[in-house]
Amino acid sequence: MATPSTQIIGGWHVIKDLSSPTLTEVAIFAIEKGTTDSKLEKVLHGQNQVIDGFQYLLVLSATNGKESKKYLAIVLQEVGKESELIFFAPYLT
Repeated sequence: MATPSTQIIGGWHVIKDLSSPTLTEVAIFAIEKGTTDSKLEKVLHGQNQVIDGFQYLLVLSATNGKESKKYLAIVLQEVGKESELIFFAPYLT
């Protein structure tokens, strides 16, 4: 994942390392806040935007033990503040 010093502020950038510990943490946060009974399977796609911190746009795969579903999530991580789930919905392809 790129660092703020290598990205243009305000621009969206594709995240290449979808299995990074930081991205996994953000994805788990989104699933836990957005669903009541699902666990993260995999991050399928990710972009981030450098602002006063990061904003993440993620396509996630999660399972409730019986079936797998895809979700679209936006998570905001501002400097000095707790993460916030901005948007979470089923991902319709």
